[in-house]
Amino acid sequence: MSDQFSIVVDDTKARLKFDVLPDEVKSALFVKARDLQHTLLSVVRARASGGLVNVKTGEYLRSIRGTTRQGKASVTSTIRSKSPLASIIEHGANIGAHDILPNAAKALHFSGGAGDVFAAVVHHPAVILPPKPVIEGAFDEMKDQIVADLSSTARDAAKKSFE
Repeated sequence: MSDQFSIVVDDTKARLKFDVLPDEVKSALFVKARDLQHTLLSVVRARASGGLVNVKTGEYLRSIRGTTRQGKASVTSTIRSKSPLASIIEHGANIGAHDILPNAAKALHFSGGAGDVFAAVVHHPAVILPPKPVIEGAFDEMKDQIVADLSSTARDAAKKSFE
């Protein structure tokens, strides 16, 4: 199972020869993409720290990062998490029943409601973890706004550059 994934806005209808666009248009698209990436990152982090995900250590929340880059042929914004938890949180998981055995001692030790517990083995039942689409869900909510804002920015910048 991969711990990374990507979401791409379908650009087949808006594909442009980016390298031949005026510099003003490229700059405007970069600024707008960066602003949208910051907005989306805020929404993603709010979803990751709110009721959607049970925050215990904050590891997943701290792992969520965003970047915006401009290359010769494109402007790309990315929101991702490199946490091993990312794919499990986003897509859910089915964990089969299994035994937990000690690996550094003769017994497992944990504290329970009745005090300290020692066990040679723990029989863990099967668990189904439902998906909690933090990144994908936020993107789905903002996708129409992202496409509209980038389109209007390109249109407005192109008009200004040809005036």
